[in-house]
Amino acid sequence: MGRTPSSPIMTAFERPPSPSSAPSSAERCTRLSRFAIEGESAADPEALATHWKEAGHPAKAAEYAAAAGAQALKAFAFDRAVRWYEQALSLLPQGTDVHLDLRVPAR
Repeated sequence: MGRTPSSPIMTAFERPPSPSSAPSSAERCTRLSRFAIEGESAADPEALATHWKEAGHPAKAAEYAAAAGAQALKAFAFDRAVRWYEQALSLLPQGTDVHLDLRVPAR
């Protein structure tokens, strides 16, 4: 299959990627890490919150910090839940449109 000498059409495998469309190695690593870490059904929200915070994505980190707080709350680890909820609130950038539901469910 491929190109004949008179054919102007190149397949995707024959065409070299353009430098502007090819993701950098850091972007590829970030993308692969995200899929690997978040793709697990039993993903640890505490680990993900830490990962995204250190990766410089505070809104994503806040989302997982809130999930870690909810998980701690379900385990009756109230002090831990408070720490994660406080971290979630502190990670949200000013003027963000991200909203976290931090309400404690009634028992």
